[in-house]
Amino acid sequence: MDGDFQVNYVKDTRPCLVVPLLALLGACDDMGVDPSLLSGPRVLAIRAEPRVLPEADAPDAPVMLEALVHDATSFDWQLCAAPWQGADNGASLACASGAVAIGTGNPMIFTPPDELDSFYVLLTAGEALPAVLRLTRSADAPLPNPEVTALQTEDGSPLPTSLTPEQALAIDVVATNPSETELVATLYTTGGGIDPWRSVLPSGSTITAPAEPGPFKVTAVVRDEAGGTGWRTETIEVAPAATVTP
Repeated sequence: MDGDFQVNYVKDTRPCLVVPLLALLGACDDMGVDPSLLSGPRVLAIRAEPRVLPEADAPDAPVMLEALVHDATSFDWQLCAAPWQGADNGASLACASGAVAIGTGNPMIFTPPDELDSFYVLLTAGEALPAVLRLTRSADAPLPNPEVTALQTEDGSPLPTSLTPEQALAIDVVATNPSETELVATLYTTGGGIDPWRSVLPSGSTITAPAEPGPFKVTAVVRDEAGGTGWRTETIEVAPAATVTP
């Protein structure tokens, strides 16, 4: 699949994260870890624009790489002509063909080498697990990435600006679908919980607000079967419970 995104086999102090991202759905649940809860540095998604590169005989065209990252401020990108492999007992990733640094920052723009029909870019974002995006060339015109246009309640209303502690709210993810393939939504939160945290659209989820007052964020990442990715984040305030005056 073009534009594949994965979190690789890199050791982390958090349990169940020495596995690919897609395996977290079962592994983390089995270990009692909530995969939707953002409690430390983490790369949630990477996308390229355009997401498929023109053929090598086409004029050089820059590509913008962009990542959705929680709790990281440094961004280093490397290119590998072959898939990255786990090294040092899974503590790092290695490139057998020799890694090439291509830039820093987020987003980051670079011009891919013409001699490669496909390659892999690796993002190291602070202390987060490294993440890899595969890019390929094609004669077909690239489709736009999907775009998450709204996070809304079941009746189509915008998300409320505030909830009470531990209040539950059913929400839907609304997204464009240029590829007209199946869209999978993965949801994350900085507090409270989300169930289910991954679903095939148009299925919805239920968020539960944190118990303590203050702001928390809800993020939806949408991926299609053609390798496209889009995301959106909303902030909700947990209001203090009402004080009852006798």
